[in-house]
This record gives sequence, C-alpha cells and structure tokens, in this order.
Amino acid sequence: MPSRFVRRHLRHVLPGGLKSIRHYGFSHPAAHAKRERLAFHTGLPLLVGPVAPSTPGPAPSAGVPLCPCCRQPM
Repeated sequence: MPSRFVRRHLRHVLPGGLKSIRHYGFSHPAAHAKRERLAFHTGLPLLVGPVAPSTPGPAPSAGVPLCPCCRQPM
C-alpha cells in the first residue's frame, strides 16, 4: 500500500499524452496582464474561478429535486 504522501502527490500527475489546460491561453500565469487589460476595457471583473449566476433561474416545478450545492433543478 503506497504511503499517503505518494497517493496525494500522484493525484496531481496526469496520464501520459495528456496536458494540463491551465497552462494555455488566458489561464497561463503570464497572461495575468492580458486578463487585467481585458477586464479594464470591458468593465467586467477578473474571473478567477467558477462563477455562480447572478440572477436566479425560473422557479422549479414542485416535483423536481434541487441540487444541494447550487440549488438548481436536477
């Protein structure tokens, strides 16, 4: 049984042939200036992570269960 450290470390290692997409495009660490410039010109805030909708969706019907995390109909 591998140690807890090895298991936790290997969770971050991608299988062969796959690339992490966070290192490309606007997600690349060096693209921070581009994201700031884009936010300045559009007047929108920088998006760092997942964004919840600002307006609630339509009210779900009585028989539809809601997601416990985002309170949206499943």
